Amino acid sequence: MLFDETTADARPARERLRELFGAIADYLEERPLYRELVGEMLRVRAERGGEAVRNGVLGLAAQRFVASGVARGEITASVRVEVLADLVNGALNTALANWSADPSYDLSQELREAAGALLLLFSAPRPRGR
Repeated sequence: MLFDETTADARPARERLRELFGAIADYLEERPLYRELVGEMLRVRAERGGEAVRNGVLGLAAQRFVASGVARGEITASVRVEVLADLVNGALNTALANWSADPSYDLSQELREAAGALLLLFSAPRPRGR
């Protein structure tokens, strides 16, 4: 899975998350017929409501990604990994919902900007020098 490949990468989280979101966008934008499929999948998930997204495949993959960033000191440990992973998946789901509903939505740009915003929120505090 793309999430796990990115998690194993030794580069900093700021590069890996932008690349991950960009790769997802590139993949989907190369397949215009997926727009309607993705929209329908999101609609069905929302209607079912009881699905435990956090413990699903994507939720667990996002948790591994965030946990690796925490372990490397690149992502704050002051917020639980599960909560931060929920925010990653929330950004993905929101971008995909917008893309599936609006033909003019620039998925690639929006996901890359979302990755940057998430990394600002997740940044581990830098130690202060004397």
